[in-house]
Amino acid sequence: MLKFRDIKEKIIKNLPRRHHLRGTILHRAIGEKLFKKECWTMTRHSVAAGLAVGTIVAFTPTIGVQMLLAGAAAYFLRVNIPAAIIVCWVTNPVTAPVIIPLQYKLGVRLMTVFHIRWVNIQPGLFCKLVYYAWPLWIGSLVSGLILAIIVYWAVFLSWDRLMFLKSKVDRSLHNIHEEIEHKIHHRDRKQQRNK
Repeated sequence: MLKFRDIKEKIIKNLPRRHHLRGTILHRAIGEKLFKKECWTMTRHSVAAGLAVGTIVAFTPTIGVQMLLAGAAAYFLRVNIPAAIIVCWVTNPVTAPVIIPLQYKLGVRLMTVFHIRWVNIQPGLFCKLVYYAWPLWIGSLVSGLILAIIVYWAVFLSWDRLMFLKSKVDRSLHNIHEEIEHKIHHRDRKQQRNK
């Protein structure tokens, strides 16, 4: 069974980084603009806005291209690209069967309350697709926008606390690393004496 630490390490390891993108097709197509500082730095606004952009995209019914859409939106809005991409993992094959029907029901409710008429076109497969797509997209965008506002302000207002906790974790990891290094050095010296 995967532990939280293992999952966290896998997520962090697979996040895109600037040096991973150098020389790729994306880099050749966009050029050095891909590496704009504001798209990769960890600032209060950049991360909060990146998470908000990713939240909006994550709650749209675009599973399969969400990370691409979130990355592109973050690039054009000049917010943190990795933050926008990581939020897209909220909707996945496990959570989508729960989230999408709820968004559809929200869309139907909103269309009823605001008297939005359903599109009437010729019967057929396309008509049924549009019939169900309207409420789904309305529910998705409304829920995504509401959650994006909450995410933005939650991260923005708690940034100092998050950075304090991060520095505390970094210090403790540094201390653990030094302790391990000390034990290894002590063990090596002991082995040399025994020879």
